[in-house]
Amino acid sequence: MKIKTTAAVIAAGLILTGCSAKSDSSSDSFIPVLPTWGTADYQTDAFTTYDICNFSVRISNDFYDAEKSRHTSSGETAAMTFKSDLVDYISIKGYTFTNEAVSYKGETDYEDKMREEGVSELTYDLMDLDGFQGYAINYIKAKEDGLKGYSEYTAVCEGRELEIFAYYPAENAGKVVPMINDIMHSAVYISDYKLPSDTQQHENAVYSLSFGPEWVLNEKYKGESMLEKNDLEFSDLYLIANASDDAEASFMLLLEGNSSPEKNAAQHADEAFDGVSASGTDRISDVSRSQTQLLGQTGEEVSYRMTMSETSSYSIKRIYLDHNGKLLHIELYSLENDQEDEMLDRAYELINNIELK
Repeated sequence: MKIKTTAAVIAAGLILTGCSAKSDSSSDSFIPVLPTWGTADYQTDAFTTYDICNFSVRISNDFYDAEKSRHTSSGETAAMTFKSDLVDYISIKGYTFTNEAVSYKGETDYEDKMREEGVSELTYDLMDLDGFQGYAINYIKAKEDGLKGYSEYTAVCEGRELEIFAYYPAENAGKVVPMINDIMHSAVYISDYKLPSDTQQHENAVYSLSFGPEWVLNEKYKGESMLEKNDLEFSDLYLIANASDDAEASFMLLLEGNSSPEKNAAQHADEAFDGVSASGTDRISDVSRSQTQLLGQTGEEVSYRMTMSETSSYSIKRIYLDHNGKLLHIELYSLENDQEDEMLDRAYELINNIELK
């Protein structure tokens, strides 16, 4: 789970306009200011198009040693790596899902990079692409073998993510960055998948639920081995779609269960309470065990607080329900900030639409 830091106003609002924002870090005079846009100068006129998990990209044949390093469960290429005479390493990866709006992802990634020690010549730009948006983060950083240039680009379309990462000698930045811009600008979304725009219906042997397009569902949050290990038949993760702030991006609602469980709700809750209480970490506090009324049932609840950093903590609730010999486990993760009550209200509005079977 990716933990978000508190959002802040960056570079006098330049990020929101798509203008380039540059850090105040200084660098040696010979290091070029990283260009935001420019015309790439290639050694060859030949290009090759590659399909990489939901997207296609067009890459100059200046880049060689192409390697398909990872595949999806359906056999699609999920990642490729290249290098060139100017670039030590470049990877292009496709991710099957993100619930974060691209502008929010860009702003938080840029904030994180601003805090990273040794970074200079940092720039950030939003990019208008082929019907969707991306962002570019470029910077210089000192390494053991000298100054390196880094480029980290991300695009999001229909909740699917494309990521480009590259590093190269800092003196090559002026030539390399326009090439990576070209790769990202060549990106085309080729999947048939579209984010739902209407009410959706989901059901299994334990519950059914109607939910609007403001939520997205990952029906296979846990793999088969984890389901079997935890005596579960399903693991459904509900997230806020197109999340645009810390509270939305961090919120999780997990529904899990079994139509013929080996243990009842109280036993599961007791085991969860004992496990959390004995965790042995000072990151966990305020552990409690109680009962709550939910969906017309008496639920067995375990709640606690988890501290992720000096500025980030979560409230976590685990609620176990017995119904008709079946078990439903409801788990809520909410970031502790001034939007927490609002997020929990949105979650319980969804939970109250559940029909137990």
